[in-house]
Amino acid sequence: MILKSIYLENFRIYKGPEEFSIADGEKKITVIKGNNDAGKTTLINAIIWCLYGNETEIKSQKIYNGHTFLNTEIGGSIPVTVKLNMEDSDGNPVSIVRTHIFYKNDDFSSSVPEKKFNVYIDKDNNTTSSSFPEKYIETHLPNSLKDYFLFDGELLAQFFEKDNGNIKKDVFRLSQLNLLDKIAKRINDRKLEFIKEKSKSEPIYAELLHDKTVVENKIFDKTNKKNEIESSLKSDEEYLKKAYDEVSKFGDNPQELFNNRDSLKNNLKSIENEIKQAQIDYKKYLFNNFSLIFGYCVLNGVEKKGEILKEEGFIPSKIKKNFLEFLLNQEECICGRDLEKGTDAFNKVDELFKETDKISDISEAINKLLGKVESIESNYPIDFRELDENHDEKIMNLEDEASNIQDEINIVEKSLENISESGFNKLNNDIKYYESSIEISKRELWNIERDIETKKDELKNIEKKLEKEEANKGNIDILDKKIQFCENVYNVSKELYDDLVTSIHDKLQLLTSEEFNNYHWKDTYSGVIIDDDFNVKFETESNETVSSTDPSAGTQLTLALSFITALNSLAGFELPIVIDTPLGRLDDDIRNNLGKFLPEYTKNKQVILLVTGNEYSGDFKKNINPYIGASYELEVVKENGKEITKVV
Repeated sequence: MILKSIYLENFRIYKGPEEFSIADGEKKITVIKGNNDAGKTTLINAIIWCLYGNETEIKSQKIYNGHTFLNTEIGGSIPVTVKLNMEDSDGNPVSIVRTHIFYKNDDFSSSVPEKKFNVYIDKDNNTTSSSFPEKYIETHLPNSLKDYFLFDGELLAQFFEKDNGNIKKDVFRLSQLNLLDKIAKRINDRKLEFIKEKSKSEPIYAELLHDKTVVENKIFDKTNKKNEIESSLKSDEEYLKKAYDEVSKFGDNPQELFNNRDSLKNNLKSIENEIKQAQIDYKKYLFNNFSLIFGYCVLNGVEKKGEILKEEGFIPSKIKKNFLEFLLNQEECICGRDLEKGTDAFNKVDELFKETDKISDISEAINKLLGKVESIESNYPIDFRELDENHDEKIMNLEDEASNIQDEINIVEKSLENISESGFNKLNNDIKYYESSIEISKRELWNIERDIETKKDELKNIEKKLEKEEANKGNIDILDKKIQFCENVYNVSKELYDDLVTSIHDKLQLLTSEEFNNYHWKDTYSGVIIDDDFNVKFETESNETVSSTDPSAGTQLTLALSFITALNSLAGFELPIVIDTPLGRLDDDIRNNLGKFLPEYTKNKQVILLVTGNEYSGDFKKNINPYIGASYELEVVKENGKEITKVV
C-alpha cells in the first residue's frame, strides 16, 4: 500500500481540515518538522487511530479538538475524521476513513460518539465500499506489524527488550512466509479429500494412506513445537546466565546483608519506640504527681526548720510574746500584782518580752503544720530521686544501644551503597522465573521428544503395511496420481519454506550489519549476528558476541533502526515507514551517517520523518535533502485562546 495523502479534521490539536500529500516516486522521503508538543506524535496516533481505532498514547479521553468544541453550539455536532488516501498493489486508489461524530451536551461534556469506519476502493473508476473494512486492514496493514512501520524513535532503544520469539514471528509475517504454510495446509487438506474418495475403491489402502498422512502431520506439528520449545529454552538459558552474571556483581551474599540491615532497622525501631514510651510514662508520672514533687523541697525545708525550732525550745513555746506584751500594756500580772513602769517586776517582764521570739505566738500552728508535713511525707508515693535517677539511666542506656545499632546499620549500608535492592530483587525474581520456565520447558521437551519417537515408530509400521498393499496393488489410477502430486507439492513447499527462511535470515543479517556499520561510527563492534531464532547480537573485534540490550541507548536505537529498515526492505508488504523523533539520542556523527545512508537502505520504501528543528539541521539535513520529495512544518497558532496545529 502506497500512502498518497493524509486528511485530518478536529483530531485533537489538529482542527483542520488539513490535508497534505506524501512523497512518492524517485524522492520517497517526506519531512514533517515541528517543535515539541506541536503534534508530531499526535500525527502518528491519528494514523494508528484511523487504521485500528485506537492510539499508542492517549493524552485525554476526548479526541475532538478543544477549539471546535468551544465554538460549537449545545446540541451541535463535532465530527472527528482521519482519512488515509492510499494506492494498492494493483494501482487502485483506496481511501481508509474513520469518523467519530460527537454531540455537545453542555459546556463541559459531549455524547458518546457515532462511529463510522469505511474502506473505499476505486477500481476502473467504480468506487465500492469494503464489506469487511477491518478484515481488509488486517490483510494489507496488519495491526500486529504496526511497530515495524509506525514507531517512536525515542522508544527504539527498547525494541530488543521484547521477546525474541515474537520478533521471529514478526519476521515471518512481514516476509509472508506464512503463505507457504497456508499452501502446505491447503494441499494437505486436498490430499485427504482424495484419500477419502480413494477409500470407496480401496478402503484398506486408503485407510493406511490416511493414517500415514495424519501421523506425518502430527510429527511435523510436534517437531515445530519442539523447535519452538528449544528456541525458548535457549533464550531462557541465556537470560538466566545473564541474570546470574548480574547478581554476581553484587558480591557473595547481598541478600544476607539486606536481611541483616532490615533486622537491625527493626531492632532500632523497637528501641526508639521503647525510649518514646519511657518518656511518655515519665511525663505521665510527673503530671499526676506534680504538686507533691514540686512541693517536696518546701515540705523538707519546713520539716528541717521545725526540728531546729524544737531543738532551740521554741516549739512547744513555754510563753508567748503577745501574752507578755499584753501584761506590759495592762501593767498588771495575771496574779493581780501591779506591773507599774519603772518597777523591778515591770523591768523583768519587759526583759523577758524582748528575749522572747515572735515565733512563740504561732508555735501551736507550726506544731500542727509539722504534724501535717510528717503525715504527707509518710504517705509520699515513692522515692522520686531514685525514680528520676533510674529514668535517666534507662534513657541513656537505650540511646547508647540505639546508637550502636545505627553504627551497625551504617556499616551494612556502606557495603550496599552500590547495590540497588529493587534491582537485586528483580534479578532474583527473574532467576526464579527463568529457572522455573527452563524446568517446565525441559519436561515439555522430554515429553514431546518421546511423542515424536512414538509417532515415528507408528509411521514405520504404517509404511511397512503400505508397502505390502502397494505390492499387491494393481494399476495406478488418476486418484493415485493426484495423491502423489499433493505429496510432491507438500514436500516442495516445505523445502522452499526452509530455503526461504535461510535466505531471509542471511539477507537480514547482512543488511542489518552493513547498515549498522555505516550508521555507527565507532569501531567497538565489527558487525551484527542474527542467530537461527532471530536473536540479534553484536559481534566485537575479538569475535565475541554482546547482547543487543547491553550497549548505550543511542547504539541500541541505531541497531533497531537498522534491523527494522532492513526487514522492511525484505517485507512482502508494501508499507510506508513513519518515524517520530528518530535522532534524539544519536551522536552527531551517527545523525550525519543516517542522513547519508538511510535513503539508500529505504530507496524502495516511502519514509516519513517527524523531526524537531534541532534534528533537521546540519549535515543530516544536507545529506538527506536530495532525497526529500515533500516537506512540511507544523505551526502552532492560537484561536480564541486555544492552541491548534496547522500543516504549512
